[in-house]
Amino acid sequence: MERLTNRDREIPLPKPENAVFWASAYEKLAQYEDAEDAGRLPLLPCAIGDKIYRIEGKKSPRILAAHVVEKIEISTSGIRLCFGWRNMGYEIVHVREIGNTIFLNPADGHAAMKASE
Repeated sequence: MERLTNRDREIPLPKPENAVFWASAYEKLAQYEDAEDAGRLPLLPCAIGDKIYRIEGKKSPRILAAHVVEKIEISTSGIRLCFGWRNMGYEIVHVREIGNTIFLNPADGHAAMKASE
């Protein structure tokens, strides 16, 4: 699908001469909203290759370990991030763990560890 937005250019104001542009933009937005309503448009918290940070260790001192997302799975149980090879498989965490034991940046992870002390 052709991209209709470009943050580097001015937004075309609604005028008769650019009605085709606005009709295309409206249709594209409608398609995204239809996909969202049908549950076909998941918003991913990160991308493959991004680093995520996990609090590891049950006892003090806990560490914040960085992992690279190697795979993202979308299933009926939700979105799962897969990283690190361990004993014939990936470690998998649900995105619902983001903010609890998984963090998208190290600062949030360190703040959570500090808050739990």
